[in-house]
Amino acid sequence: MKRSSPVIGGLLVLLAVSGSVQAAVSGGEAVLIQCDGNCSKAVKAVRKAGGTVTREFKYVDAIAATVPGAKRGALSRASGVSVLMKDVIVDAPAAVREASLEGDMAGKLAGAAVASVSAGGENLPEDLLFNLPMMGADVMFGAGFMGDGAITAIIDSGTVAHGSFLRGGCQSAEPTLLGGETWIGGADPTEPSATSPLNGNHGSEVGTVIAANALYSWPTGHIVPQVISTHAPGSIIPNGATQLMPMIGVAPCSHLYALKVFSAFGGGAPTSDVVAAMERAIDLKLNFDAGMPSVPVSGSGAPEDPFVYDSLNITTVNMSLGGATLFATQDFDDLLTEAMVDAGITLVNSAGNEGHSAMTGGSAGTGRGSLTAGAASTAAHERIYVDLFLANGFGTLYRASEHTQTATFSSRGPSADGRISTDAVANGDSIWMGGANGGCCLIGSGTSFSAPQIAGASALLHAAFPDATGEEVRNALVYSANPNLLGDNSGPIDQGNGFIDIPAAYTMLATDSVPAGLPTGAAGASVTDNIEALGFEVISIGNGGSYTVTLEDLAPGQVGHIFLASHKNTEQFSISLSNLSPALPPGQQNQLFGDDLFVHVQDAITSDEAVIASGFINADTVLTVDNPQSGIVRVGIMGDWTNAGTISVDVEITEVRGSGGPKLAGGKVAHGGFDGYLVNIPAGLGSATFELSWNNDWGSFPTDDLDLVLWNAVYGFNFDGATFASPERATLVAPEPGIWEVYVDGFTVWGVHGGPRSKYQLHAWDQDGNAL
Repeated sequence: MKRSSPVIGGLLVLLAVSGSVQAAVSGGEAVLIQCDGNCSKAVKAVRKAGGTVTREFKYVDAIAATVPGAKRGALSRASGVSVLMKDVIVDAPAAVREASLEGDMAGKLAGAAVASVSAGGENLPEDLLFNLPMMGADVMFGAGFMGDGAITAIIDSGTVAHGSFLRGGCQSAEPTLLGGETWIGGADPTEPSATSPLNGNHGSEVGTVIAANALYSWPTGHIVPQVISTHAPGSIIPNGATQLMPMIGVAPCSHLYALKVFSAFGGGAPTSDVVAAMERAIDLKLNFDAGMPSVPVSGSGAPEDPFVYDSLNITTVNMSLGGATLFATQDFDDLLTEAMVDAGITLVNSAGNEGHSAMTGGSAGTGRGSLTAGAASTAAHERIYVDLFLANGFGTLYRASEHTQTATFSSRGPSADGRISTDAVANGDSIWMGGANGGCCLIGSGTSFSAPQIAGASALLHAAFPDATGEEVRNALVYSANPNLLGDNSGPIDQGNGFIDIPAAYTMLATDSVPAGLPTGAAGASVTDNIEALGFEVISIGNGGSYTVTLEDLAPGQVGHIFLASHKNTEQFSISLSNLSPALPPGQQNQLFGDDLFVHVQDAITSDEAVIASGFINADTVLTVDNPQSGIVRVGIMGDWTNAGTISVDVEITEVRGSGGPKLAGGKVAHGGFDGYLVNIPAGLGSATFELSWNNDWGSFPTDDLDLVLWNAVYGFNFDGATFASPERATLVAPEPGIWEVYVDGFTVWGVHGGPRSKYQLHAWDQDGNAL
């Protein structure tokens, strides 16, 4: 903290930050602390500062804590503390779209019955909408591999012992769901258990995608089997007066263990809880490998009192969740992905639902040890969803092309450190599954449901090759994936290595031909350099300049990715789309919408969605983006996934740069430090805007997290500039006149590039652009 006190223009002085102000700024926040080696010194420092250590981790040198705001800056520089960062909340995962056959189609389940799948792969029907045959799981079933003995831990909202978890045809004993644990720090005493039907649907949906093993019967003539038979012949089995529809997971004879991190009462989960659950999965595996018996140590096995184990041979973990990261590969959950692989576990993490622009994959999918699962979309899946829940008979009109695509919602690579990031895809569109009430049936979409299909594939392979390592199974699935199944010209950042091919992965393991090692990127200081090493060009336009390109013959679902260098003083990008040219005449295009473009403009933040312009475009259009963040803005121009044919377009992008606004101050802030300034705001202003930019922004790897906080004795605090944005901006409308305190908070300064302090610039202006 600085104590100089020069007056600049009579309006500005640099001031010391009082303990009370600093406390209010950070308010006793939950933080993660990366230790400098052993964490004993960091633990002592937290306790000395009056904080509470909430978790001590085993497989990363880190702790979680609640820290008094007045002590945060000093704690950041304490002996034993390497980096202090926010304990970011991971949003509770949810389907992109989801509908219930029970609720939305009342009466259609009257007289429904459930029966276990019979033994023998030759008697198994195709799974709904070809999920199993597309991956080759049916081939594995026919060869006698159904996942017997393999255990998958599901880190999610809890998993119920679903009615579809039957064991017909299985060699291993009941039950499918072995038990579960809750890893919610400070959970309410009334929080339902990890296997309770009172939890949200998501974790149970994931479980049924992996291990359902049932046939549901429907009275002949119901719309559900009719629609499915229309678009997926063979998925419905005639059975006299009824029709049978399978709900079969990819590993129907495998076992599950629930590690609950999301509350039944809603809200997200702190990163620390997710990391704790990841470590628990590693503990269970290592205890088993050390010879500890796999027997329940507590619980009765009831839904609200599940069996808890201290030893389980967990070989696969599914995490259909994710969040933003400042430092891909080095966040705690990213580091834990490698610890899981070292422990013999194959971790499958959803890529995220933030597509279709590039660089939108979240942590822990950005970890080197993750098998990061994108989502594909088949025509049959989407058409069934449309016919059942939007308008019967419109499915084929809605999805006019036949080929399989990367799902438009699927997050894309590359990662900021320069890896492709998406590893492989499975279908994630309109998946048939069960929810927390244990009944039938839900249909939902998202990478949340492509991930458990790949986790089920991992379980099949671990059961078939019990001595295979987590890395071997991971890499076999990735490097054997089929790059030619999708028909939308998807590239590696869209579909990874391609669509999962389980028999090909089996062959790779059987012939001992699995490539070794985990993926690495350039990991240099510049994100531009990192992704250009992969072959992508980052376009730097300059003030008044332009960039033009013609995107020719975009297939339905194909994305043309454009990477734009966005500077601190970039005020505007203008994206002109002209000469849209569908290849087909109007009568052969999509008869509901015509053939058009679907465009996303993604702000510079990496690893998360921040769409700043978007639309379905069917005529000459100009999209204007004002005040983008600094780093790399991504433009994703898709041939609309509903198109019947290809489409071409001319693209011209121009840039306007300004002076960056009147400069108020500049400096370098330390990790955990505060720089403070005083500004006198005169009466009668229409608005006052403050902007904080810094060198290690989203164009740098890693990205520093600086916050802008304003305070006035009458108004109080304004935290509009305390986000993950870079630059941070806060605009006061008709601001309270008088002295305002302006704080630059160095919440996380990595000190990796540019020295131990983060260089920043602070600008401020009124409604007319005049300096404050």
